[in-house]
Amino acid sequence: MKKLFWNSFVLDDQLFKAQTNVWSALDNEGLDGFDVQELEQLFSEQSGGSVPMRAGPGGRSRRLRRRVLEESRRRQVCIMLARLPPVDITVRAVHRMDDATLDKDQVELLLSTAPSADELSLLSTAAQAPEKETLPWDDAESFVIKLAEVSSFRTRLQIWSFEYAGLKMSKLEIQLAEYFVQV
Repeated sequence: MKKLFWNSFVLDDQLFKAQTNVWSALDNEGLDGFDVQELEQLFSEQSGGSVPMRAGPGGRSRRLRRRVLEESRRRQVCIMLARLPPVDITVRAVHRMDDATLDKDQVELLLSTAPSADELSLLSTAAQAPEKETLPWDDAESFVIKLAEVSSFRTRLQIWSFEYAGLKMSKLEIQLAEYFVQV
């Protein structure tokens, strides 16, 4: 949950003198009757079911998620996800190579951020680990797993990128590319 900042500003001196805003009331009454934990609970993300929690920095609780990718790589994938349609729609668009769903920039972004063979291997190994199988995957790992389920996803993205770039491919190259996508 993001921190709430309680700094106020007053647009009109009469409004401040009348004490008709919550900020002046809090200044006068103090925080004795104010339940910070209740506020955090009301404004925090709702967990979908019984997801294990652990105390994070500042005593706040966080949902435990399975993480395998390095932190910088996770951030890169999450930033990419923010610029794409929802995960299921994106994965379906990659499978169909749907121009109506993903534009040229989004395809280039997917291609440049596509998981490596090492990352796929690491995720596959982690998926078989029995000790954490009840924990849900974190967003970045979940996306990479779903994208990897699309056969030849990297080849699809490369062909799609070529099409968007308008590069000329010979008939033989197109047939070979289509063959590898279908396999």
